[in-house]
Amino acid sequence: MARTLTLQLDDQTYQLFQEAAKAENRTLTSFIESSVLAWLHERKVAGGSALQLAVDEAEQGIAEGRWVEHEEVAAQLERWAAGEA
Repeated sequence: MARTLTLQLDDQTYQLFQEAAKAENRTLTSFIESSVLAWLHERKVAGGSALQLAVDEAEQGIAEGRWVEHEEVAAQLERWAAGEA
């Protein structure tokens, strides 16, 4: 069963949504619905946990080479604690 939702947007946000919907040849309602569902799915709010999402993102970062050795992190923390940049 479909439900009706009233959404109040400022003019700038409304215009952004309108332009995006038009670019995808969709109604504004369809665009907002699909965008929110995609956002929820991407963040696994629809069926997963925020912790699992964080783990997945960390694992992806490691696979892409975006990580730092523990020793580097510890050394930087010591420099910050000593007031160094």
